[in-house]
Amino acid sequence: MNKIILVQPENGLNETIYAPLGLISLAAYVRNDFEVKIVDLRLEKLRSLYKIVESQQPLAVGFSMLTGSCIKQIIEAAKEIKKINPEIKIIVGGIHPTFFPEQTIKNSAIDFVVINEGEKTLLDLLRAIEKQILPSSDEEGNRRGGADGNNNITPSDSPSTEEERQERFFSGAVGARRDFSEISGLAWKGEDGRPHINKTTTEFLDMNTLPMPAWDLINVERYSNGLSRNPGERVIDFYTSKGCPYPCAFCYNLNFNRRKWRAKSAEKAFEELEFLHNKYGINYFIIHDDNFVVDKERALKFAQLIIDKGLKIQYSVDSRVDYFEEEFFGKLKESGMCELRVGCESGSNRILKDIIQKGITAEQTLKAVEVARKLDLKLILSFVIGWPTETIGERQQTINLILKIQKIHPKAAIYPLWIYIPYPGTPLFDKAVEMGFKQPQSLEEWGNYFWGKAHIPWLKNPEEYELIHALSPFAWYNKKLVSLKNKSLKNVVRHLAIKFFRPLVLFRFKHNFWKFPLDAKIIVFLKKMAGK
Repeated sequence: MNKIILVQPENGLNETIYAPLGLISLAAYVRNDFEVKIVDLRLEKLRSLYKIVESQQPLAVGFSMLTGSCIKQIIEAAKEIKKINPEIKIIVGGIHPTFFPEQTIKNSAIDFVVINEGEKTLLDLLRAIEKQILPSSDEEGNRRGGADGNNNITPSDSPSTEEERQERFFSGAVGARRDFSEISGLAWKGEDGRPHINKTTTEFLDMNTLPMPAWDLINVERYSNGLSRNPGERVIDFYTSKGCPYPCAFCYNLNFNRRKWRAKSAEKAFEELEFLHNKYGINYFIIHDDNFVVDKERALKFAQLIIDKGLKIQYSVDSRVDYFEEEFFGKLKESGMCELRVGCESGSNRILKDIIQKGITAEQTLKAVEVARKLDLKLILSFVIGWPTETIGERQQTINLILKIQKIHPKAAIYPLWIYIPYPGTPLFDKAVEMGFKQPQSLEEWGNYFWGKAHIPWLKNPEEYELIHALSPFAWYNKKLVSLKNKSLKNVVRHLAIKFFRPLVLFRFKHNFWKFPLDAKIIVFLKKMAGK
């Protein structure tokens, strides 16, 4: 059985290391035909990957690619793998190459791009590579040492130049023409080196037909230890559905999932949760669906299965504010739902309606917060500043809404105020280009696309926005010392330091005052010292 390696790259500093859910789903789908190894470069060094490649000599190495710094690491790794063995095929898939398949496949280090959903395309591709490129057993025997059975490739048989390698690849050891045109959702290079982009099927796989993700191929304990924050917690993430039916103009889902929401049945989703609970002792689940509650009946059935089995677990989900109903969420809470992650995006109704087409209002956000407060549910809310056409006054509306939310519901945690970054493949990305945003022109340039910086040309003072982003965690921090679950010395000292600086930071946010940022420099220094 031929071997393949699936790789999760790094994607920036201080990223939360969740389980590589995409890779273990792919691995489960292809493992009956190929021996799969998963390497997570967020946990391992590049040299570990190279050692595995050198020892296993896989048929292909596949990388999961997002927009940003991981692209640079993927290109570096791909080039090094080609030095180890130029016959190894480099495959990339994920959101970024789906939106830029031609630009991605033009990179000399990349052989194939998997577009959109990857399971079936990857399996079809690996089978085709195996069939078209690898020599048959008879030819292999003739090529390897002749009749004496010597298994070493003779110098005359080993391609010594790139030209010879290409000739063998294209006309090759099996005499097969290099043609992958029948594989749906694939970008590849033809014999002349020109890119080919195959048609992509309009249908997604039924998630109920997919095998259980290959949890046995990763160290679940290692991910759980990294995600667990409080004593007694054993945390892991998994997903029960994909996609979202809403038309938010900034979201990748519009093009990647084509506004289609598809899900595992309540029974199949519960089966995986119960498996993780029983096998690995997981008692806190981060359900990483784009929108878990689209089908309320499914969500309620999932909750009832947990209750009926008597599982003592907790879980968190993503939702929209217009799904907040006291009776509905009350039932989910009974089953263990304790936290909701919600994209509120802005405090300006104009921005919400006309620019990002979110389909909600600031007033709905406040009503949702009231529901969460009544049910004593924790909230984690995200907001963004710097939207196209956003005024300073509208930016302040967002800040004021956040401060109001924290008065209503002290258990509402707020992510740092993100600066809008045009995301490829979205309608708002096209709007940003119209307004002067200069998009990267090559795969390598996309590798320098950092999410913590203000790339957008319509901001007159980008440093001010970056200051707001940096200080916002201190402005939103409203915990009390007695509420800290983990009272380690480091956590207590961190808590006291934030409390000391918070009044000054809050003054800035309430009064839109961003001059003389000495306090910000001190805070940034302290964060570095604390390893945050």
